[in-house]
Amino acid sequence: MNRISAASSKPTQDVLTVQRRGRACAADALELGRRRFLAGERIEMQALAAELGVNRATLYRWWGREEQLMGEVLWSFAQNTLLRARARHAAEPDRLQALVLILQDYMHAVHHSSALHQFIAADPESALRILASKHSPVQSRTVEAIEALLQAETSIHQRLPTDLAALAYAIVRIGESFAYTDVIANGSPDPVMAMRLIKAILLAPWDEV
Repeated sequence: MNRISAASSKPTQDVLTVQRRGRACAADALELGRRRFLAGERIEMQALAAELGVNRATLYRWWGREEQLMGEVLWSFAQNTLLRARARHAAEPDRLQALVLILQDYMHAVHHSSALHQFIAADPESALRILASKHSPVQSRTVEAIEALLQAETSIHQRLPTDLAALAYAIVRIGESFAYTDVIANGSPDPVMAMRLIKAILLAPWDEV
């Protein structure tokens, strides 16, 4: 697996678009960060600021430190993945099964993201802080999104525990543990086992507890 390359000095199509449209904004910085991530390029604040035609202080004001911006980039992909998965299974009549399928699609996308694996391989410790730390937007917003899914599925709400925030947190932590096993415990990522455990939790007879 190739390491993440240094930022290119050649203007990207995003930068040319910004130059034609006028002054860059925070959304432009996020989009440029997204494209750099997908291309396997390192996201560096100084390089981004230079390409966007703003000073680094402005970029910091928009998105904070480099790891914070990286967290926003990763969350944007995670959010889109969850939204697409929910739309894909919107017609599933069994809403508990739909929820399982949504989470399964999400785990599958994480496991098969070459850009994500390249990002993790380049700097495992930093990647883990961004992906699975309460200080990064990725974990907290994923928990919130999963809780919102649980809340939205009113047909299964009575079959689940009342503390949906705790349930959402548990689901996310299980997913992280098996998705990033190679970083956490020098093991092999196992999304199948993660989904077995998550499915067991969701299908548990909560009304009998």
